[in-house]
Amino acid sequence: MNYHQFFIRKPSGGFRRINAPDEELKAYSLELLFLLEEELQRINWWSKSGQHIYSYRKGYSCKTLAEDICCFTKDTLLYDLYSMDIKDYFGSITRDMYNDSVAALYNQGCNLPLSFWDKVWDASCIGPGKIKSIAQGNPLSPIISNIVGWVFVDMPMVNGLLPDIISQTAYYRYSDNIFIVAKRRDGYSRASVMDRIGKFLCGRITDHLMFKVDVRSNRQENTVLGIRLGMRPQLKNKKWLRSVFYRVHTRGPSMLKDKDILKEFGRMSYPKLIETVQGLSAYAISIDPSMERYILDNKPMETIGVSHGNK
Repeated sequence: MNYHQFFIRKPSGGFRRINAPDEELKAYSLELLFLLEEELQRINWWSKSGQHIYSYRKGYSCKTLAEDICCFTKDTLLYDLYSMDIKDYFGSITRDMYNDSVAALYNQGCNLPLSFWDKVWDASCIGPGKIKSIAQGNPLSPIISNIVGWVFVDMPMVNGLLPDIISQTAYYRYSDNIFIVAKRRDGYSRASVMDRIGKFLCGRITDHLMFKVDVRSNRQENTVLGIRLGMRPQLKNKKWLRSVFYRVHTRGPSMLKDKDILKEFGRMSYPKLIETVQGLSAYAISIDPSMERYILDNKPMETIGVSHGNK
């Protein structure tokens, strides 16, 4: 069982490294994931503890997040959006952080044996020796990131930071993206809140994770994961994306000569196109879950002699 590595372009710019498991490891990881998801449902974890999480959760997406933030702000013209981005989140999750998060689940009634959690870690981690962390690309990694984020990010911020802000606030997290929305009221100071956030992060969280923090007011263009607040969340070029997913399925490598593909991506190999489409599909589903049916029905055409190459 092994991983192969590729990169996808981030909507905000730059590239994200993905370590995708081979078919054997993927199947094994999915078996473990099924058992883990069943246990979280049994202990009602999502309702009791995961209510602030919008990532990798059935029925939730970037669109849901943006809509809920708009529901909180309503039509008010007096709010600030504090956005935080955890740097290299998946790569920063250590075995100690994982163990602490599992212990927190046991406090909520989890009955899965410790041997199960050892299997989950061994299947999802990547890297030699003491620098092992979870692989962004393994089916288990998203749920691990949610559980670890609950213990090391959500609980400290909701219980420690938010009560210290003199304002009506709401908290949301989508994987490594955190959003705090504060309504400006009497006694509220943006500079004071930024100072409180900085001191809180340095004193409580940054021993494990590193953050980038930004703040925007309602007078600026507030964008949440590619969706501008106040506007209907939607994908750009939705029709073109459906066309791409369909052509990958029906035409395979021959679509590399299509003018729109050459214009958008330049010349590339078929394996590279498949990796690019994987990134596009993940982004499309996160914005509009209804796109999933177009992607599932249009899996890439298999070709003889094409190898993705494991590393």
